[in-house]
Amino acid sequence: MSGKVYQFKMNLVEAKPPIWRRFQVYADITFEELHYIIQTVMEWGDNHLWAFTIPGVKGVITPDLEEAESDDKDPQETVLSDLVKEEKATIMYEYDFGDSWLHELKLEKILEPEDGKFYPNCEMGMGAGPLENVGGIWGYMRVLEALKNPKDDEHKEVKRWFKEMEMEDYDPSYFDASEVSAWLRELYED
Repeated sequence: MSGKVYQFKMNLVEAKPPIWRRFQVYADITFEELHYIIQTVMEWGDNHLWAFTIPGVKGVITPDLEEAESDDKDPQETVLSDLVKEEKATIMYEYDFGDSWLHELKLEKILEPEDGKFYPNCEMGMGAGPLENVGGIWGYMRVLEALKNPKDDEHKEVKRWFKEMEMEDYDPSYFDASEVSAWLRELYED
């Protein structure tokens, strides 16, 4: 990869407290590559359908080409910099159409690559990657509410579920950008 670097700030829509990531990628990656980078920085498992939409651009970018409309684009062939060209541009990314995890990506900066710096990388963020298959952001917030309140009717059930999943030490506030950057390096280093 070469050329410009895009710095995005990505927010998980309606997450309270906020869950966000700031990461950098080469501008000439495909949307499929961007999907995999998002999966890594959000600590998702890549088990569901997904799509990108860009305000002002017709159609969606989705791997579900069997259901595609005429304006839809193949993420393996569509290059990020072909559709996103200016700072402050917005991309919407939906993951898991059933739970509908909606992410808003804002292009904060277009940069020159720094010598010795690895791309993609995660610069910073807040909040652990949410648990999948809990009913989207609202289900996730409900699970966290039950987890922290022993008087909640669902507290015992949620605690048992966390134990079965071997996640008793799950901390919804934990996020380590350097750890995520190391994962990205493992995945993308030549």
